[in-house]
Amino acid sequence: KSKSANFDWDEIQAYKEMRVLGAPEAHFRLMGHSYTQKSVCVKKLPVHLEGEDVPYDSDEEDASTEVKVSQLVAYFNLMKDKPSKKHLYYVDIVQTHNFEGGKWIETKRINISIGRMTVETPSSHTMERYYLRMLLSNRPGCDSYESVRTIDNVCYNTYKAACLALGIIEHEREVYLCLDEIKTNLSSGHLLRQTFVIILKYAHFEDPRELWSTFSDDFAEDYFHLSQNRTEAIKRSLKSIESMLIHNRSTLSLFNLPNPDTFVHPNDQNSSLQLDPQRLDQHEPYETTEQHLDRIASDILTLQLNGEQQSFVNKVFLSLSNNNAEKLFFLCAAAGTGKTCVINHIAAKCHQ
Repeated sequence: KSKSANFDWDEIQAYKEMRVLGAPEAHFRLMGHSYTQKSVCVKKLPVHLEGEDVPYDSDEEDASTEVKVSQLVAYFNLMKDKPSKKHLYYVDIVQTHNFEGGKWIETKRINISIGRMTVETPSSHTMERYYLRMLLSNRPGCDSYESVRTIDNVCYNTYKAACLALGIIEHEREVYLCLDEIKTNLSSGHLLRQTFVIILKYAHFEDPRELWSTFSDDFAEDYFHLSQNRTEAIKRSLKSIESMLIHNRSTLSLFNLPNPDTFVHPNDQNSSLQLDPQRLDQHEPYETTEQHLDRIASDILTLQLNGEQQSFVNKVFLSLSNNNAEKLFFLCAAAGTGKTCVINHIAAKCHQ
């Protein structure tokens, strides 16, 4: 045909009529498998605290209804009215019931559906909803908000406390043990402050002020020899913590921590303090993640050195500050005695 001829080409129809089959398609046809199937229906289930407003979908609730009931409250009502259903979890209710007119109505056959509670992140304003979601995922048959918080006949004031009692989250004492281990084994005020910032940012500690009060002197351990009194040392440590929090887009006030400009240690309240503002602002710069990991690696390697190894390392670094000292060292030992460990420690110290 000539180039000017018009072709009525239907790509979709050509694909449907295509007679070429690959190995997977041929196998499916020979075995009689179906190419398509219906997917499982996923139904969204809201999680909200008592008294909170909940968005309603137009197909779930009649707009003319004066009193709107959420799926969660309707689940509580169902557990109250029908104790025989108390084996059902909140997410499983969609398999045997349909939500109509503010109530869960039992169906005649099992629904091929999956219930999925709305995702809640443990941020400052959604913390309790996050723990409420955890409890609903682990406890069936709750008929009220109070029953969700009740563990072994004890009604807790917060959902987080109920989670701790149920054992589905770790107790906050683990945070104290973590900082205490760093204080005991590494004796690093800087590492303690960095770990404290990580706890504030990601561990969602309930009372950061109490945690800071417990370790305030340890956070300022490396500043005591630079400061005239305890107040100045702790102020400098607060400045350091504030610097790290700012790099993480946060502030001291967000965690109810003291203001370094107005903080005075109780033991120094009766003394006349002459604090130098320029010295107070001279806290160490914020370390990058790589620098932080190098510092941790160096501290850990220090703990692994024995007496002879530590003596060799001290001689190496002493030579750097003494121009008349030897600058060439020969490390010779049998296999498996820790030569590589010593070299790695020296390299980590030099990298800092």
